[in-house]
Amino acid sequence: MGDQSYTPAKGPVSLLAQTISISARFCVPLWSISAIFALPTFLLFDLLAWQTENPSMDYVAIPCTLVATYVCSFILIGEVSDIFLGGTTTISKAIGRASVVGVGRLLGADALMWIMVGVTFFGTVFLLAFLNLVLYHTLKITLVFALSLGPAFLIMTLFLLNSQVVVIERLYWLSALRRSASLTWQSKTTSLGIALVFVLLYTGFETVFMLVPGNNLVELPSFSILLVFPELLDQDPQMGLAGRMAASVLLAASIPILNIFVTLGYFSVSRAPVVTHGHVVN
Repeated sequence: MGDQSYTPAKGPVSLLAQTISISARFCVPLWSISAIFALPTFLLFDLLAWQTENPSMDYVAIPCTLVATYVCSFILIGEVSDIFLGGTTTISKAIGRASVVGVGRLLGADALMWIMVGVTFFGTVFLLAFLNLVLYHTLKITLVFALSLGPAFLIMTLFLLNSQVVVIERLYWLSALRRSASLTWQSKTTSLGIALVFVLLYTGFETVFMLVPGNNLVELPSFSILLVFPELLDQDPQMGLAGRMAASVLLAASIPILNIFVTLGYFSVSRAPVVTHGHVVN
């Protein structure tokens, strides 16, 4: 065990400060987790797309890189939890935490969350489009999509801590969703702030990936870009190999930061956790 535990931060600014502190203090093991469990998959599909000269390879890459990202996140959340409670982390300890069953449960619980977010988003789009027809309004499609982001963001905020609940409290599927909703609902203002900063960080990383010279296509977490701009898949993969691989390295580096921030957010809104063998029991 280490000699420093962390006090739950109050507010997004304090959470960012704690995120920077933990990122700096444990940079080697935390970034090594990402380098071991996520980066090889990202680079593999960059290389395969280049060798086959087939842009449709990205449709295969998306689910594979998604699984790699979840494996990495599953391990990182557990390690950050131990660090927050006064423990430490090592690469060997992190590797031992890997669990196919645990990652599968995390994927299942998050799949339910994103289904609800998607249903909310597209349901709002169709509702606004219907109101446009009925009321003879002329809202542009871009405005309709922009207005639909609000309800989807609120649903995402409600289940923002879903992954942390699965990993730390070992609740799954509907139980994890209910627990996440309970935590965020009892701390609405704080949770909204955490969700907003998370989206800003996410968007900031996406912007950096897009600015990488020679990068034709941003990999996960930019799956939304493919939905809005599918023509990106028609670009010559050879032209962007170096850029794609550079973007993959940046993406792997961003995974620990996002997971550290949201995991600290979990401790910020959870009530008086009790520590038992390095785990939180409520």
